[in-house]
Amino acid sequence: MKHNIKVGIKGLFQLEAFKPILNDAGEIIGEVENSRREIMPWSPNMLLTSGKNRMGSHSDWLNACQVGDDGTLPTVNDTGLLGYMVGTSNIQDTIVGAQGSYPWYGFKRKRFRFALGAVVGNIAEVGVGWSTANGPNLVSRTLIVNIFGDPTVATILADEILDVNYEFRYYPPLVDSIGMVTLNGVDYNYKIRASEVSNSIAWGLYIGEDIGVKGSLVADWQAYNGTIGAITLAPNGVAAPINETSWGAQVYSNNSFQRVLYCQCGPTGWNAPGGIRSIRIKTSAGYYQTEFGSIATDAPIPKNSSFTMYMEWIISWVTATPIFSGTIGNQSWTIGVDPSFDTSTFFSGAPDPITYSLYNGILPTGTSLNSSTGVIEGTPTTSESGVITIQCANAVGEAVSNEFSWSVS
Repeated sequence: MKHNIKVGIKGLFQLEAFKPILNDAGEIIGEVENSRREIMPWSPNMLLTSGKNRMGSHSDWLNACQVGDDGTLPTVNDTGLLGYMVGTSNIQDTIVGAQGSYPWYGFKRKRFRFALGAVVGNIAEVGVGWSTANGPNLVSRTLIVNIFGDPTVATILADEILDVNYEFRYYPPLVDSIGMVTLNGVDYNYKIRASEVSNSIAWGLYIGEDIGVKGSLVADWQAYNGTIGAITLAPNGVAAPINETSWGAQVYSNNSFQRVLYCQCGPTGWNAPGGIRSIRIKTSAGYYQTEFGSIATDAPIPKNSSFTMYMEWIISWVTATPIFSGTIGNQSWTIGVDPSFDTSTFFSGAPDPITYSLYNGILPTGTSLNSSTGVIEGTPTTSESGVITIQCANAVGEAVSNEFSWSVS
């Protein structure tokens, strides 16, 4: 049986420059007072397809930073900077944490420092990834932007050092995933929920590792005889012994953006008193808990020394910010005919739940926008035309919009 888990991912950049104080050996011993300046505010970046693949197979994808001078807008199919200048793997500090309230997320923040004189002049783009060399080795790419979010160039002076701060986040699913599985001929309902989302170790420490089973957390995969807890808590009840219990991850399949995690229990493993009501798994992309109940009786899984058990979880990663799948063209509809126009196909990449809203303009008389599906439905009654903006938002409050014209005749 397979249980589906979806985690949102997001990255942000901030750039600063400062004038260093050097000793006789040329080592940095401080900063010239009031010389540090922000040259780019905290801004979201484009997460690249190549980087999302790297997350599923390697543990090095947050180790290097690069800057360049090309101002071409980034796309998900970029694999490196278009105007590469120089890279660095000099990490000054690393901060790990977790947002303690809605919208919950775990984060890892790194400060990459370029050597004095390594970056001089104008820069227009920046990226992070797994190598300082030019090539297909970036997780993200973004343009330098001003406080209004507009692309610009930043000038680094010959006596300045460039610091690039990068924060990567994991957003837990905020809605339970539910389904049904069959074990030994018995059907069980299940629901999956994130666990301990305020715990910085659970949600931030392993950012940069391959998304899957983390070896140092193996002993902490547990079965319990109590129900699952709130999103900030672990399951309730007594934990079962982990004797003869082993787990791991299947080989990552390119462009799938998911890993299959598995657990196998021998006769003496996970024999919780009274049966297994819930399970907690610890992965490098957060902790999760699953609750089980027989469809017929709500009884737990009767795991004992007479049974072995095998389970699978599918963990997938998607950008936490919705992105365009395409621009909506002009639409022509007919009086008395339901347009059934699905705007959701023009957005993608956001974790559930997704909502759609009319951000600007008015819909044709007699129609409405389904906020859950993004479908414009109903029966137009009047010959008219207009321009509207549809906004797509996800569970963590991020949103993008898409404008188009419509007419009814």
